Amino acid sequence: MELDRFKNCDKDTRDAVLNFEKLSRKGGVQYIDMDQLEVVLDFYLETNDVDSVQLALRYGEKIFPNANELKLRRAHMYSIQGNPQGALAILKEILRAEPGNTDAQYAMGLVYGMLDQPQKAIQYYQLASADGVELGLIYGNIGDEYYKMERYDKAMSYYKKSIAKNPDEERSMYNLSCIYEDEGRHAEAEAFFRAQTSEHPYSFCAWIAYGRACMNLELWQQAIEAYEYAIVVDKTNVQAYFCLCDAYRRAGNYGKAVSVLHECLDYAEDKSWVYYSMGMIYMENGNNASAIPYFRKTVREDPYFGDAWQVLGQCYADENDLYTAIEMSERALSINPQSSSYMLQLAWLHERIGDIEKADNLYQCAVHLDEVSDECWLRYADYLMRHDRFDDAVNILDKGVIASLDQIEFNIRLVVCYFKTGRRNFLFNAVRACTSDPQFHPQDLISFCPEIATDYEVVSMLDCH
Repeated sequence: MELDRFKNCDKDTRDAVLNFEKLSRKGGVQYIDMDQLEVVLDFYLETNDVDSVQLALRYGEKIFPNANELKLRRAHMYSIQGNPQGALAILKEILRAEPGNTDAQYAMGLVYGMLDQPQKAIQYYQLASADGVELGLIYGNIGDEYYKMERYDKAMSYYKKSIAKNPDEERSMYNLSCIYEDEGRHAEAEAFFRAQTSEHPYSFCAWIAYGRACMNLELWQQAIEAYEYAIVVDKTNVQAYFCLCDAYRRAGNYGKAVSVLHECLDYAEDKSWVYYSMGMIYMENGNNASAIPYFRKTVREDPYFGDAWQVLGQCYADENDLYTAIEMSERALSINPQSSSYMLQLAWLHERIGDIEKADNLYQCAVHLDEVSDECWLRYADYLMRHDRFDDAVNILDKGVIASLDQIEFNIRLVVCYFKTGRRNFLFNAVRACTSDPQFHPQDLISFCPEIATDYEVVSMLDCH
């Protein structure tokens, strides 16, 4: 654990922190150089170690009682603690004494951003940019504030300024890519990021963004090449391997997709997610025999990976090994007893082995657990309908439809229930409820219950629709 907290630090930072902690353990820090103290405080702030920040500030403020450098760090600490007003009070005090302090101006921008006051945040970021330091970061922050105000053209302009100052400004590159994507401007994105890779061929972020733009245009080969270049730039960055895997998968080359994930195992901190992703590729292609070993590796790496236990249950169910499927699904539910999807899967499995009482209890529990989930109500209703309990299904559908934003699936099932029980007036009302929804397609109803196609009156109503 001691090594872990210094993993992303250089030797000087590590030595400064360890020296400070050694002195504090010996009874107090009598003196410490301000530069060293700033390094120590920044390390604790970056790692969100608030207790250590407070300790270091107490020592520092005794030695340097009026140092703005320490006031800035105290303001930062207040921000971390969710006390933006306390941070603002300190920063305003600094700016009264030193109006041109760009560090304080930048911090004011951050705090006003936290307070959802984008105009004030932008004002202070603009002031902070006067010294020309960290412009990539500052312009990116201004872009974020314009994004909050939904002024996307201004946001894009500042993200581009940010990237021009620092081609490795990952957040600006990503956010710019998102705006292009959200607005469907895929060709513009491809041209812009292609130019970035030409101008900055060693920018990992540029290659990733270019690959993403190619993916949106379904230019799979160009995307593959972009992600391969990203790996050349930084072979230890797992993100590029997952992007490359997705490109091969979308191109239909599933074997290569899995092979790419094998390559990143040496660099992945979370190997369980890598194994899980391999298993999902095989599972999505109906190859459960190959998927199961990877899901087994996943749960060996992380025994509390609930989704891995769940998909193991699905795989065994598909192979008709229902009792093993139940065992796997029970493991998933034991990890997260509040998961309605785990509960629904277990209910379905008990139904398949004929344990109807257990299945019924689990479906009921799932509905009570997640009353706003359409899936819970619909799957419980489907279960009741499979067992010809149409009146019970109607009761469930009537309750579930109240909170549903998408009522078509509920109304389709109500049509079927009333059709099966011969309640004609209710049937016609349910059909009208379906046909009044512009998103309804008659074929969805026929596919759900082909017998409906033999009912002349219902078919006539559907034809009119």
